[in-house]
Amino acid sequence: MSADAVNRLCYDLSHDPALAARLRADPEGELAGRTALSPAEREELIAGDVAALYLRGVHPVLLVRLATFRVFGLYPARYAARIGTAGAGGAGQAGTARSVDPARSAEGRDQPGGRGTGVSHSSCASEAPRTVS
Repeated sequence: MSADAVNRLCYDLSHDPALAARLRADPEGELAGRTALSPAEREELIAGDVAALYLRGVHPVLLVRLATFRVFGLYPARYAARIGTAGAGGAGQAGTARSVDPARSAEGRDQPGGRGTGVSHSSCASEAPRTVS
């Protein structure tokens, strides 16, 4: 199975505002029209199983858009918690897990008491402005 169809769905999500609304209203119906998706990919999408999709080879930059646009029951904190299981081999194919640090992802960015991205921007603030001549 190829991750290309899921990558394309994630890409389309950020370029077609109506797609997010259709996925929230009727996820099964919307995915049924995407014949390139395998039955397993459809099930993983509906379940919001981002760890399995990641281990399948879906690109993480595209995959996070599912949480950004809040489809399949995902939002940033839930995405971070679920994608963190991929590093532990919690889903998908054994032996292919890549390490993921959920504390450095989008966890809690918009949740009350959230921890943000875990990325420090203090070094950026201390740099002198660059000029172009």
